[in-house]
Amino acid sequence: KGKGKGKDEEPSEDLVSLVKDWQRISKGHSQGWDRFCVENGHSRKDPKSKSNEFLQRFLDATDEGTISTDYDEEAANAKAKGSAAHGEGDLVERVKEWQRRSKGHKLSWDRYVREVGGDKSLDPRAKDSGF
Repeated sequence: KGKGKGKDEEPSEDLVSLVKDWQRISKGHSQGWDRFCVENGHSRKDPKSKSNEFLQRFLDATDEGTISTDYDEEAANAKAKGSAAHGEGDLVERVKEWQRRSKGHKLSWDRYVREVGGDKSLDPRAKDSGF
């Protein structure tokens, strides 16, 4: 329970938007979501891949103030070095910036991922640089 979506359950767009908006507040907020996912046994951090129950537990925890928003620069640097070692850090960031330009840009990326195939993840971090 809470380890991803149920078989046919789609997460509420409202809950997903609330989580994504919270992540965008700061780098520390984004890391807070990442930590919450990892601490609850989730390696994937995309809110769209979570159950409504999981998203609501996170939002309740943010309301209660139990999610740390302290930015851990050391952890961020380690993650960046890992991506850079694979030559993908800048490329991932460029794709994410492109997606943020408009809804149309994001939808183009989503369509490209579906057409090219591979895994179902839309997250650019889940793709190798050849993708």
